[in-house]
Parts: sequence; structure tokens; C-alpha cells
Amino acid sequence: MVNSAADGEFALVIGYPRYFKTVLWTVLGALIITGLLLIPGALELRWEMDAPLQLPRGTRIGVAALHALGAFLMLAVLGSLFTLHMRVGWRHGENIRSGLTTVGSILALVLSGLGIYYLADEALSRWTSALHIALGVAATAATALHYVLGRRIRAARLARRHITLAADAPKIAEHSRVPGAREHVRPAARRRA
Repeated sequence: MVNSAADGEFALVIGYPRYFKTVLWTVLGALIITGLLLIPGALELRWEMDAPLQLPRGTRIGVAALHALGAFLMLAVLGSLFTLHMRVGWRHGENIRSGLTTVGSILALVLSGLGIYYLADEALSRWTSALHIALGVAATAATALHYVLGRRIRAARLARRHITLAADAPKIAEHSRVPGAREHVRPAARRRA
């Protein structure tokens, strides 16, 4: 089932299946969690630092594979967001800077992730790993900021709509009255009066 504007949902899910928001936040959460779990291993492997907390040796590859799978899924989600959410936001001129920052940081994360795997030079790979960690923090912050700003924009839009509806209520009520008809009072309201 597809959400509509009447559902009262924010613009992210209008036109998307109901489960889309769950998929989006699950993929983002999985990327953040697996990324955080991989940082101590990256510090040890790339920077030869002793990290106090580390994954057991047998689980690092599995967590890295989950992180890579999450990255591929995030690209699919990003493509889905482009088809509607980004285009509508761009057309309305809302939340563009934080949206571009979020998308840019995610795309930079993808490129730095490829660099970690495919750069042959050890020093370059080490710095790409550090860049990837920094970009992960930046992308998480940018996504959180974009979400918060989007909620504020939505709240302001709903407040404007409510003020407009409240201002038009007497006009609407006047035009909807049938001459000679009694006002309808609900039975519960009569008992209280």
C-alpha cells in the first residue's frame, strides 16, 4: 500500500511503500553499527594501534561483508530516494543544503570504501581508511541534521496549514449550512451541557 498526503506522513514516504522507511532506517543503522564495530580492527590493521575493544578474529570478515552489503543496499535506497524524495525537495526548494551534504558524504563514503579495498599502495590505503572513518562520522551527522531540519520544515508547513484552515473555518461553516436546518449536536455534548 502506498502512503498519500492524507495519511499525514512526512514527504519522505509519500509515494513509497509503507515498509520503505523501515528499510531506510534499518540499512542506515546496520551501516553505522557495522562501521563502528570495524573501527578498532582498522586502527590495529592500518595504523598498528592497540585498540582495547575488538571483534573476535573470526567475526571481522563477516562484519566487513555485512558492512559492504549495507553499502550496496544504501546505494539502492539512495536511488529510490532520488526518484521522488530528492526531486520533490529540490522542486520545493526545501532542505537542499543538508540533503546535498548527506548525498555527497554518502557518495564520498562509497568511493573511499572502494579505495580501501582496491588501492595497492599501503600508505594510500591507510589514509583512505582514515578518510572513510571521518566520512562515516560526517555522513551520520549530515543524515541526522537533514532529518531534524526536515521535521522542522514539516512542522512549520503543518502549522501554516492549520492556521489557514482555522482562519477559513467560519467561511466554510457559513457556506455549509443548509437554510432552515437545525445544528447537529452530538448526544455526548448534550449530556455535558
